[in-house]
Amino acid sequence: MTMRTIKFRGQDDKTGEWVCGGITQHAHLKRTLIFDYDSQKMFSVTPFTVGQFTGWIDGAGNEIYEDDFVQDDHGIGFVAWHDGAFWLKSPGSEAMDLENGDFYKQACVIGNIHDNSELIN
Repeated sequence: MTMRTIKFRGQDDKTGEWVCGGITQHAHLKRTLIFDYDSQKMFSVTPFTVGQFTGWIDGAGNEIYEDDFVQDDHGIGFVAWHDGAFWLKSPGSEAMDLENGDFYKQACVIGNIHDNSELIN
C-alpha cells in the first residue's frame, strides 16, 4: 500500500514566495507555519493562502494544490475542498470529484486564486 503525501503550500508572509511542507498553527504567536522539508526551515505564512496538496501531478509534472487553476481541452477549472474530497469547479458546469477519473493527467496548472484572481471569471 502506498502512503499519500500530506503537505501544504502557503505564501511566506515576509517575501511572498510560495513554500511547501508540513503545517502547524502556533497559538501563542498566532501564526501559521510551514516547515519546508527540503531546506529544513520554518516559514510564517499568510493563513488564507494555505492549500493542501491533492496528491495529483498534472501533465507537465506540477503538483496540484487546493486553490489552483488547472486547464485542459474543456477549459479552466478551480481546485477546491468540498464534502471531504477535492473537486474541480468550472464556471457554468457542475463540480467534478477529482477522485473519479484521471482528468488531471491531461490538465496543466496555470496559476492559483492568490496570484491569478483574474482567472476566476
